[in-house]
Amino acid sequence: MRSLGCDKLFVYGTLLSRVTGRLGAGERRRLEREAVSLGEAHVKGFLRDLGDYPGLVVPGETRDIVYGEVLELRNPVETLAWLDVYEGVGSVKASPADEYRRQILYVNLASGGNCEAWSYVLRQSIDGSPRVAGGRWRDRRA
Repeated sequence: MRSLGCDKLFVYGTLLSRVTGRLGAGERRRLEREAVSLGEAHVKGFLRDLGDYPGLVVPGETRDIVYGEVLELRNPVETLAWLDVYEGVGSVKASPADEYRRQILYVNLASGGNCEAWSYVLRQSIDGSPRVAGGRWRDRRA
């Protein structure tokens, strides 16, 4: 399932196109140039509120849903390389210090249909951090 040919990315937090705020602002602008939004989507899982940003947890079985957006990357190799740096993902092997890992998820598009897309997933669930109710990072403080 770790297809190097995958050209889609599921974002759910600071990289969402409609999110405002300083954290991730430069990266959002860069993604606007390097990707095309395919629209809203969701995956099975839940979000942890880690303060200024969320963490996606994808347990084996869950009815919880995380809402986000799917982007089609124009040059996946280059874009994923700088996103790995932004997300703190080790380039060769996962390190215990890495907060996230990049993995391919099965994504349901709001427009209908589904696809596989890369996403950044917490390497381990952070039990002390609160869950984001409703699975939408944009709505967490509303």
